[in-house]
Amino acid sequence: MHMYKIFYIEAFAFSILISVQQHYVSAFTTADQIIGNGYPVETYEVETKDHYMVGLERIPYSKHAENKTSGKPIILLHGLYGTSMYYTLNNISLSFILSDAGFDVWLLNFRLAGISKYIKNPRTGLVTPLRNISWDFSFDELGIYDTTAGIDFIINKTGYSKIHMGGYSFGATICLIALAERPEYNEKIDKLMLIVPTARMKYYDRRLIILKIFPFLFHRTLRGREYVPKMKHPDDQWLGRQCKEKKYMKLFCLYVMTQVQGNLLPISYDTIEILRTYPQPTSVKVMTHYYQLILQDYFRKYDYGKIGNIKHYNSTSPPDYDLSKVIAPTYVYQSKHDIIAPPKNPRTGLVTPLRNISWDFSFDELGIYDTTAGIDFIINKTGYSKIHMGGYSFGATICLIALAERPEYNEKIDKLMLIVPTARMKYYDRRLIILKIFPFLFHRTLRGREYVPKMKHPDDQWLGRQCKEKKYMKLFCLYVMTQVQGNLLPISYDTIEILRTYPQPTSVKVMTHYYQLILQDYFRKYDYGKIGNIKHYNSTSPPDYDLSKVIAPTYVYQSKHDIIAPPKDVKWLVDRLPNIKNITMVKKFSHMGFAISPYAKPINLLIVKHLLENSN
Repeated sequence: MHMYKIFYIEAFAFSILISVQQHYVSAFTTADQIIGNGYPVETYEVETKDHYMVGLERIPYSKHAENKTSGKPIILLHGLYGTSMYYTLNNISLSFILSDAGFDVWLLNFRLAGISKYIKNPRTGLVTPLRNISWDFSFDELGIYDTTAGIDFIINKTGYSKIHMGGYSFGATICLIALAERPEYNEKIDKLMLIVPTARMKYYDRRLIILKIFPFLFHRTLRGREYVPKMKHPDDQWLGRQCKEKKYMKLFCLYVMTQVQGNLLPISYDTIEILRTYPQPTSVKVMTHYYQLILQDYFRKYDYGKIGNIKHYNSTSPPDYDLSKVIAPTYVYQSKHDIIAPPKNPRTGLVTPLRNISWDFSFDELGIYDTTAGIDFIINKTGYSKIHMGGYSFGATICLIALAERPEYNEKIDKLMLIVPTARMKYYDRRLIILKIFPFLFHRTLRGREYVPKMKHPDDQWLGRQCKEKKYMKLFCLYVMTQVQGNLLPISYDTIEILRTYPQPTSVKVMTHYYQLILQDYFRKYDYGKIGNIKHYNSTSPPDYDLSKVIAPTYVYQSKHDIIAPPKDVKWLVDRLPNIKNITMVKKFSHMGFAISPYAKPINLLIVKHLLENSN
């Protein structure tokens, strides 16, 4: 079997594009389909920086538009072996839906796919036969050159400084590569839409297991070729014609389509004519790159072998694509039954069991990454340039770390509300004195664990249910709550249900960091030990958090009877914060009083009052 037939299965996660199709207009090209569905079409030719030609079809406005003016542009990238026809199968395809919604739709055809292979060479004025063109390109060239050339052309043509970009399957892969390898293009993308994206392919279609076990089958099939498949009429293929014209072919053609999508989910037969243009000729280097990713547990550049890698990358192995550079606002669309981009792939959705997640994080990651990600998302979602931020207890600790370690985020915070904040913990709960005297008790308890506590249902814990449902448990549950808060101050029993979700699983590294702060007279980073500290900080001891960088206007709320954030420790913190606006002492509260005291309402209203005063 030819390799292109084996890889036929990559083309679609079909449910996104052809689930309920209708009013299909017979056509061989994307432009014909656009016209046949009643929409205007323009075609453009663009030369890339490495001197390939790529074709663009444009739907400038909807057929329903009265004023015929173009809206915001969006560029769409097609899948492997395909063309821009992915987006024009019928009048409910994505390109037409976008056009009707007011978007200026641009459909990119990668080099030598779709209309791109018919563009005349600007130097000779002739269309170069496929066999005479260099096919020495892989994923990188499609992202770095073809995609960026399309983006620049659209921006120059329309006058917009930012456009939307979407990619389907392999097209989404190329979107990611373009923005990872040319990160400055993130500034040109308003929103990035990834439809069933393929990146790491560890769980890619299990039907290809034979190629993993016997890789020579792949390489022998493609040996000596530059591209596959080789055919005389790639845009008018025999099978597609037969499926459309011969009724007795219907069952066989449906079988082919189910093999392509890999399952028996519904397919509309009206879309079958896409087989007249699928598969398109594709570089063997692209296919090899795809195969390399299926074999590996990475998303990385083309592997030229050790010697070739040294030549191209100055390393014996190819580098990973740095997805942290893809900072454009991203939307992901996936399918539960997708075998090409299965949910187990990173960022595509299946909930990972807690035992399989890396718990290698401490305070820093919660502040530097989690908190700043939340701030940025809220600002982008709401349009505000500044927001308020508040933290309770450990949450206040993380607020401080976020603004100390990422001081530029102070500009995004209007007011900072610290409720019983914990930072230096010199006078922290004296009941833990045993752990200070005998530290081995702490370390022995957590030895070999990544997180604590381990439980099957952390959000529906037995004790919390019993406290809520069994009246005879009331006294015992109140006792538990008094032990948590450390004193006998009043507790509102209607808050007892918090024990259904408390405690939550927590990283042992977080717990250890907390313990380190209890032992010391500092507020500093995680202590890895002398050798580890040199590796992480270039110092034998961890650095202190620089609280002088927390310049957002700060309001502090504390409790006189707090044994977790005792007044002496809070005073130490307040003395080091440069922009304190108000300090409120509450006399009848414990540490948890702000959440569980029956007298919490007045202090909560005071917090609201402070937020409303002179807000930006």
